[in-house]
Amino acid sequence: QAADKVTGAEDNANSAQINADQAKAESDKANADLETAKKENPVSEEQINNAEQAKNDAQTNVENASNDVNSAQTALDSANGTAADAQNKLTDAENAKTILLSLSETVGARIRAEHAYIGVVSVTIVDNEFRHLSRQCTLSTPTDITEIIYENACRLFDLTWNHVPIRLLGVSTTHATDTAFHQMNLFDEDKNERFAMLNKAVDSIRDKYGE
Repeated sequence: QAADKVTGAEDNANSAQINADQAKAESDKANADLETAKKENPVSEEQINNAEQAKNDAQTNVENASNDVNSAQTALDSANGTAADAQNKLTDAENAKTILLSLSETVGARIRAEHAYIGVVSVTIVDNEFRHLSRQCTLSTPTDITEIIYENACRLFDLTWNHVPIRLLGVSTTHATDTAFHQMNLFDEDKNERFAMLNKAVDSIRDKYGE
Protein backbone atom coordinates (compact mmCIF):
# COMPACT_ATOMS: atom_id res chain seq x y z
CA GLN A 1 0.00 0.00 0.00
CA ALA A 2 1.27 3.47 -0.87
CA ALA A 3 0.22 4.68 2.59
CA ASP A 4 2.89 2.45 4.17
CA LYS A 5 5.75 4.00 2.18
CA VAL A 6 6.53 6.70 4.76
CA THR A 7 7.24 4.11 7.47
CA GLY A 8 9.14 1.96 5.00
CA ALA A 9 11.24 4.90 3.84
CA GLU A 10 12.12 5.82 7.42
CA ASP A 11 13.20 2.23 8.15
CA ASN A 12 15.24 2.11 4.93
CA ALA A 13 16.97 5.40 5.77
CA ASN A 14 17.91 4.14 9.25
CA SER A 15 19.15 0.79 7.91
CA ALA A 16 21.16 2.49 5.17
CA GLN A 17 22.84 4.75 7.73
CA ILE A 18 23.77 1.75 9.90
CA ASN A 19 25.24 0.01 6.83
CA ALA A 20 27.19 3.14 5.94
CA ASP A 21 28.65 3.34 9.46
CA GLN A 22 29.64 -0.33 9.33
CA ALA A 23 31.22 0.10 5.91
CA LYS A 24 33.21 3.09 7.16
CA ALA A 25 34.49 1.05 10.13
CA GLU A 26 35.53 -1.76 7.79
CA SER A 27 37.29 0.73 5.53
CA ASP A 28 39.23 2.17 8.47
CA LYS A 29 40.26 -1.34 9.54
CA ALA A 30 41.39 -2.18 6.00
CA ASN A 31 43.54 0.96 5.93
CA ALA A 32 45.08 0.02 9.28
CA ASP A 33 45.79 -3.53 8.09
CA LEU A 34 47.44 -2.15 4.96
CA GLU A 35 49.76 0.08 6.97
CA THR A 36 50.61 -2.85 9.27
CA ALA A 37 51.44 -5.06 6.28
CA LYS A 38 53.72 -2.41 4.84
CA LYS A 39 55.62 -2.10 8.12
CA GLU A 40 56.18 -5.84 8.64
CA ASN A 41 59.69 -7.17 8.08
CA PRO A 42 60.14 -8.93 5.74
CA VAL A 43 57.31 -7.36 3.74
CA SER A 44 55.14 -9.91 1.97
CA GLU A 45 54.04 -8.74 -1.49
CA GLU A 46 51.01 -10.99 -1.21
CA GLN A 47 50.06 -9.38 2.11
CA ILE A 48 50.41 -5.93 0.55
CA ASN A 49 48.24 -6.90 -2.42
CA ASN A 50 45.61 -8.50 -0.22
CA ALA A 51 45.50 -5.45 2.05
CA GLU A 52 45.26 -3.12 -0.97
CA GLN A 53 42.35 -5.14 -2.33
CA ALA A 54 40.62 -5.15 1.05
CA LYS A 55 41.06 -1.40 1.25
CA ASN A 56 39.59 -0.90 -2.23
CA ASP A 57 36.68 -3.23 -1.49
CA ALA A 58 35.95 -1.44 1.78
CA GLN A 59 36.03 1.95 0.07
CA THR A 60 33.59 0.67 -2.57
CA ASN A 61 31.30 -0.53 0.22
CA VAL A 62 31.46 2.92 1.84
CA GLU A 63 30.52 4.59 -1.43
CA ASN A 64 27.67 2.16 -2.05
CA ALA A 65 26.37 2.58 1.48
CA SER A 66 26.52 6.35 1.12
CA ASN A 67 24.50 6.13 -2.08
CA ASP A 68 21.97 3.95 -0.26
CA VAL A 69 21.64 6.58 2.47
CA ASN A 70 21.02 9.29 -0.13
CA SER A 71 18.46 7.15 -1.96
CA ALA A 72 16.66 6.28 1.26
CA GLN A 73 16.58 9.92 2.34
CA THR A 74 15.18 10.91 -1.06
CA ALA A 75 12.44 8.31 -0.69
CA LEU A 76 11.66 9.58 2.81
CA ASP A 77 11.46 13.16 1.55
CA SER A 78 9.10 12.03 -1.21
CA ALA A 79 6.82 10.25 1.23
CA ASN A 80 6.65 13.19 3.58
CA GLY A 81 6.00 15.79 0.89
CA THR A 82 8.21 18.67 -0.10
CA ALA A 83 8.78 22.30 0.82
CA ALA A 84 10.37 25.38 -0.70
CA ASP A 85 12.39 27.79 1.40
CA ALA A 86 11.51 31.32 0.31
CA GLN A 87 14.80 32.99 1.14
CA ASN A 88 13.57 36.34 -0.10
CA LYS A 89 10.56 36.08 2.24
CA LEU A 90 7.44 36.11 0.08
CA THR A 91 5.12 39.00 0.67
CA ASP A 92 2.46 38.55 -2.01
CA ALA A 93 0.00 35.79 -2.84
CA GLU A 94 0.82 35.65 -6.56
CA ASN A 95 4.46 34.64 -6.04
CA ALA A 96 3.46 32.29 -3.23
CA LYS A 97 1.03 30.50 -5.54
CA THR A 98 3.74 30.18 -8.19
CA ILE A 99 5.76 28.24 -5.61
CA LEU A 100 2.66 26.23 -4.66
CA LEU A 101 2.30 25.24 -8.31
CA SER A 102 5.89 24.01 -8.46
CA LEU A 103 5.44 22.06 -5.22
CA SER A 104 2.16 20.57 -6.43
CA GLU A 105 3.82 19.46 -9.68
CA THR A 106 6.62 17.73 -7.76
CA VAL A 107 4.24 16.05 -5.31
CA GLY A 108 1.89 14.98 -8.11
CA ALA A 109 4.72 13.46 -10.13
CA ARG A 110 5.91 11.44 -7.13
CA ILE A 111 2.39 10.19 -6.42
CA ARG A 112 1.96 9.03 -10.02
CA ALA A 113 5.38 7.39 -9.97
CA GLU A 114 4.12 5.27 -7.05
CA HIS A 115 0.86 4.52 -8.91
CA ALA A 116 -0.97 5.95 -5.91
CA TYR A 117 -3.89 8.27 -5.25
CA ILE A 118 -4.19 10.65 -2.30
CA GLY A 119 -7.22 11.76 -0.31
CA VAL A 120 -5.87 14.67 1.76
CA VAL A 121 -3.93 17.80 0.75
CA SER A 122 -2.05 19.88 3.35
CA VAL A 123 -0.37 23.28 3.20
CA THR A 124 2.21 24.49 5.73
CA ILE A 125 3.39 28.08 6.09
CA VAL A 126 6.30 29.27 8.22
CA ASP A 127 6.23 33.05 8.45
CA ASN A 128 9.03 35.52 9.02
CA GLU A 129 8.56 35.21 12.79
CA PHE A 130 8.91 31.40 12.59
CA ARG A 131 5.26 30.75 13.36
CA HIS A 132 3.99 27.52 11.83
CA LEU A 133 0.55 27.63 10.23
CA SER A 134 -1.03 24.62 8.57
CA ARG A 135 -4.35 23.50 7.19
CA GLN A 136 -5.58 20.43 5.35
CA CYS A 137 -8.64 19.30 3.44
CA THR A 138 -10.12 15.95 2.48
CA LEU A 139 -10.88 15.45 -1.20
CA SER A 140 -14.23 14.13 -2.37
CA THR A 141 -12.41 11.39 -4.31
CA PRO A 142 -8.74 10.25 -4.25
CA THR A 143 -6.62 11.77 -7.00
CA ASP A 144 -3.17 11.84 -8.57
CA ILE A 145 -3.82 14.95 -10.70
CA THR A 146 -1.48 17.91 -10.18
CA GLU A 147 -4.13 20.52 -10.97
CA ILE A 148 -6.48 19.21 -8.29
CA ILE A 149 -3.67 19.19 -5.73
CA TYR A 150 -2.72 22.76 -6.73
CA GLU A 151 -6.31 24.02 -6.69
CA ASN A 152 -6.82 22.76 -3.15
CA ALA A 153 -3.38 23.99 -2.03
CA CYS A 154 -4.26 27.52 -3.20
CA ARG A 155 -7.60 27.41 -1.41
CA LEU A 156 -5.90 26.27 1.80
CA PHE A 157 -3.26 28.97 1.40
CA ASP A 158 -5.92 31.69 1.10
CA LEU A 159 -7.60 30.42 4.25
CA THR A 160 -4.36 30.15 6.22
CA TRP A 161 -1.96 32.97 5.35
CA ASN A 162 -1.87 35.80 7.87
CA HIS A 163 -0.14 38.21 5.42
CA VAL A 164 3.07 38.12 7.42
CA PRO A 165 6.11 37.65 5.09
CA ILE A 166 6.58 33.96 4.32
CA ARG A 167 9.82 32.12 5.02
CA LEU A 168 8.74 28.65 3.96
CA LEU A 169 5.89 27.03 2.04
CA GLY A 170 5.10 23.33 2.03
CA VAL A 171 2.64 21.07 0.21
CA SER A 172 2.12 17.49 1.34
CA THR A 173 -0.43 14.75 0.84
CA THR A 174 -1.70 11.87 2.97
CA HIS A 175 -4.31 9.11 2.99
CA ALA A 176 -2.67 7.38 0.04
CA THR A 177 -4.26 4.40 -1.66
CA ASP A 178 -3.53 2.37 -4.76
CA THR A 179 -7.07 2.64 -6.09
CA ALA A 180 -9.27 5.58 -7.07
CA PHE A 181 -13.05 5.81 -6.97
CA HIS A 182 -14.35 8.59 -9.18
CA GLN A 183 -17.80 10.02 -8.70
CA MET A 184 -18.23 13.14 -10.83
CA ASN A 185 -20.29 14.62 -13.59
CA LEU A 186 -19.39 14.28 -17.27
CA PHE A 187 -17.82 17.74 -17.40
CA ASP A 188 -15.45 16.96 -14.51
CA GLU A 189 -14.63 13.56 -15.97
CA ASP A 190 -13.68 15.09 -19.32
CA LYS A 191 -11.61 17.81 -17.62
CA ASN A 192 -9.75 15.30 -15.44
CA GLU A 193 -9.01 13.08 -18.42
CA ARG A 194 -7.40 16.06 -20.15
CA PHE A 195 -5.44 16.89 -17.00
CA ALA A 196 -4.30 13.26 -16.73
CA MET A 197 -3.00 13.31 -20.30
CA LEU A 198 -1.19 16.58 -19.63
CA ASN A 199 0.35 15.21 -16.43
CA LYS A 200 1.51 12.10 -18.26
CA ALA A 201 3.26 14.26 -20.88
CA VAL A 202 4.92 16.41 -18.21
CA ASP A 203 6.05 13.32 -16.27
CA SER A 204 7.61 11.95 -19.45
CA ILE A 205 9.57 15.17 -19.92
CA ARG A 206 10.70 15.12 -16.26
CA ASP A 207 11.86 11.51 -16.59
CA LYS A 208 13.86 12.39 -19.69
CA TYR A 209 15.40 15.69 -18.68
CA GLY A 210 15.00 15.76 -14.89
CA GLU A 211 13.05 18.12 -12.64
